[in-house]
Amino acid sequence: MKQTIKDNKVGIAVGVGAVAGISYLLINSNSRNKMKDTTKNAKNTAGEYVNEIKQDPKGKKNEYVSKVKSVVENAQNALNKVQYVLDNQGKDIKSTTEDIVDHTKDIAATAADAKDELKDAGDDVKKAKEELKHSSTDTNGEASKKTKETGHHVINDAIE
Repeated sequence: MKQTIKDNKVGIAVGVGAVAGISYLLINSNSRNKMKDTTKNAKNTAGEYVNEIKQDPKGKKNEYVSKVKSVVENAQNALNKVQYVLDNQGKDIKSTTEDIVDHTKDIAATAADAKDELKDAGDDVKKAKEELKHSSTDTNGEASKKTKETGHHVINDAIE
């Protein structure tokens, strides 16, 4: 019951819209003239088409069949070209992508090796720094002393 009421409301709304549209066309002279012209053109075109078919029905049938065959043939050619491109260029793209992946792996491995080598170099720098600290102290473990007159460090080690 409720569905019928909704259907009736929709039908009424469509009917009111159609009446409003037709009323507008009848009131507005530009729209009315345009509608007349469009209707005449459609009628003339349909009439010409019907006359052509009446005059040569087999010829028109053959014409449309040949047009359809031509469209199908063109579509098949386009599909074959797309398939050719996918087959040939797709292989090249896949090969290039695999090469890029391999190069990227090589670069990552080289970067990891460089990281390890730089870490080792950093450790060597730390060792050298520690050795410099220890070499600037004398045998008693005291740091070298500044002289009052010059402000320079005096080291008890022999200069070679």
